[in-house]
Amino acid sequence: MLLTPSAALAYPAKETDILSTTSYAVATAGQKNRKGAEAYCRQAKATLTKKPEEAYLYAHIERCFALVADTAGDKKTACKHFKNALNIWTRTPPPNDHPQSVASRTTLRASMDQYRTTNCATPPTP
Repeated sequence: MLLTPSAALAYPAKETDILSTTSYAVATAGQKNRKGAEAYCRQAKATLTKKPEEAYLYAHIERCFALVADTAGDKKTACKHFKNALNIWTRTPPPNDHPQSVASRTTLRASMDQYRTTNCATPPTP
């Protein structure tokens, strides 16, 4: 999912940075450099704290690893990371902040659910 400039402004800064880093990770994975791509995901993870208000952001990190794995053709690992991401958002839902952010996160969640329905042996999260 690409972010339009207006959608990017709707996200909190740290979330915008993580989403941008995820894009770099996927592009790197597309160049057959999975280790480099995963390094981007780890880089984004390193910016997070244990603050409760950041807990939902860990789902973006799991999504980053999932997208890298999928780009590398590793559906099993992608399924695991998408499941983890969805579980994080179930336990610690994203904030109900800017309407564009909420809509974008809803789309991200739906795409992760769809991936799991199509590619994984287990049903999507409730």
